[in-house]
Amino acid sequence: MNNKDIFEQLCDDSKWKIHSDFFQTIEERVKEDVRKASEENREIAKQARSAIEEDENLQLKAVTKHEQNMAEKKLLAGDVVGVDGTQTYYPMLSGGRAQVAGATVSYANNRLTTSVYLSEHDFRTTAEDLMEALRQRRPSSIGLSQLAVRALMRYKEIEMGLRRQEPWLLFNGAYFPYELRSGAGSLRVVRKATKLLREATSRGTVVSIVARSKDWHILSLGLGLKDGEYFQYSTLNSDLETFLNGNPELGISPANLRGDERRAFESFTNEVAPLISMGLAKIGSRSYLFQAPTEYFDEAANIIIRDGRFQPIRGYPMLIDYADSILSKLSSGGDFVSIIEHKLQKNNNLLAEIDEHDLRRR
Repeated sequence: MNNKDIFEQLCDDSKWKIHSDFFQTIEERVKEDVRKASEENREIAKQARSAIEEDENLQLKAVTKHEQNMAEKKLLAGDVVGVDGTQTYYPMLSGGRAQVAGATVSYANNRLTTSVYLSEHDFRTTAEDLMEALRQRRPSSIGLSQLAVRALMRYKEIEMGLRRQEPWLLFNGAYFPYELRSGAGSLRVVRKATKLLREATSRGTVVSIVARSKDWHILSLGLGLKDGEYFQYSTLNSDLETFLNGNPELGISPANLRGDERRAFESFTNEVAPLISMGLAKIGSRSYLFQAPTEYFDEAANIIIRDGRFQPIRGYPMLIDYADSILSKLSSGGDFVSIIEHKLQKNNNLLAEIDEHDLRRR
């Protein structure tokens, strides 16, 4: 069924109910829907297990007790550093304001945090002419977009990590994050980003784990894995080639990269990305995508699995959650918004700038 037919079905009035009828049936509808989805997951788990075991191109591995003990020693000795970042963006008529922070931590309690305040006025002068002032406030003229702020956060996470001297670095998110590979809009960050990622790859002992991947088709294969199992399914160049050139069958449009930015991306894709493996690991009941240089792939898998086992229900590396916990206290997004809105109020400008949704009566 194509997307047009799906949308036609969604718009069908027969599927829409008045609230009294809706609430009489919603619990049973959800119960049946979740039952079907759960049955489908169990069937996929069986089929995925067979497919993984039979696929000669997939080498299914399981961590051993000895390997996990070695990984635990590295973690508790402080040989692994977890890196995370956070950002809060506040849109204003004159452009965005943002707070960006990053943290690097280890279990040896060796930690570093850093923060920065950013304003659109940092990137341009205030125009005296009305038309020029309005031109500067066009969305296409705004330099401090939310995408740009997230790209800065991702870049500084990698940079902060590489400044650490510990043997291993553990990052939250993709090895080559979308915010950096997209060029962050008009900021053109690809050349600078690929240079930094080349340095990370040369270091070798670097692993990234993706907490919120939307690659559900790959994550579904994890239903067939057992706790502590993992496998490599591709290398990063295949992912980057699809991003750059698009894939009409998958509905993916080509990336909007030109000139030096495109050449830098192509060079990284051809020269460096083939050296980076993409894998799937099962930690407890959950599966996560992770990426690391192929030379250190097995050791990377052991580190993220052992660190994830420190919190078995979530199954995510605790070092990254540790960094996130520090940032949530030292760089609270809610506190940042309160500071801005307090200053806006002091300048009699809050009602003109505050998000309209915050003023709605409920």
